[in-house]
Amino acid sequence: GMLGATKGLAYACDALEELDAAIAWETMALQLAEASEDEEEAAGSRSYLGYAYLNAEEYEIAREHLLVALAWQQEYGEPSQMAITYYNLADTYRYLNEPEKAWQSWERGMKLAKQYKPDLVSNFKELREKLGSRESEVGSSGESENEGIRVELKNNK
Repeated sequence: GMLGATKGLAYACDALEELDAAIAWETMALQLAEASEDEEEAAGSRSYLGYAYLNAEEYEIAREHLLVALAWQQEYGEPSQMAITYYNLADTYRYLNEPEKAWQSWERGMKLAKQYKPDLVSNFKELREKLGSRESEVGSSGESENEGIRVELKNNK
């Protein structure tokens, strides 16, 4: 019905790289989903809007949508969807200059991607390069700390 049509238009605009139009249609889809209390559709819309706002360089808005989507996905969603949301969230935190949160999102997403969304693993590896070195240790093992040092040495050459 109406919801499918608006989502279809949003994705069509996205394919044409008409970000403003894509965001407008997907926002309408989100409103319809929320009005009909379709939480799954609403989470999907928010996940997409997070991605769209990230590309539109509206990072604060992107983060808000992605966090709401993630909260629903953690409760009811597919791990493969969560991997995508974590990927976009890690990238959003990178632009917001919150490296620690970026790394946390990256780690959680990479773990899920390896298991449930293998085609996304190469994207995660590319993003890791962009995240640069870690400031502090988050994991309990020393691996990521050493990895960070290697990245720093590589960048200083």
